Amino acid sequence: MGLPLRGWLAVRPDRRRQAAAFSPCLRLQTTFAPQPDKPGKGTWTINAHRAPFTPPAWRITFDATTPAEMLHDVHSELLDLYLDDRYSDQDRLFQDETAPYEAYAPLLTRGWSHAV
Repeated sequence: MGLPLRGWLAVRPDRRRQAAAFSPCLRLQTTFAPQPDKPGKGTWTINAHRAPFTPPAWRITFDATTPAEMLHDVHSELLDLYLDDRYSDQDRLFQDETAPYEAYAPLLTRGWSHAV
């Protein structure tokens, strides 16, 4: 999965099964679940947990229609937030000053959808 950080646990038993990467604190994880009958297709899911082994505080799911560049940019931004939070008293993965409509509006006007 190519995460550049030491301490991240990456698991991928083989190409036909789900791959996962976990942050050292186990609060952030990303998984890829391939569709065995459709090579190169599958679902990416990012979960953020306030504490390890608790239900996710939030989740993002991408399917095969998501542009690879967007998937890369979301992972990069989350990694930056994670690194910033590690050495500060902030917790920006769970608290942000951005109003939800400011993040959703550009996506929704371009035909994206979400489920709550």
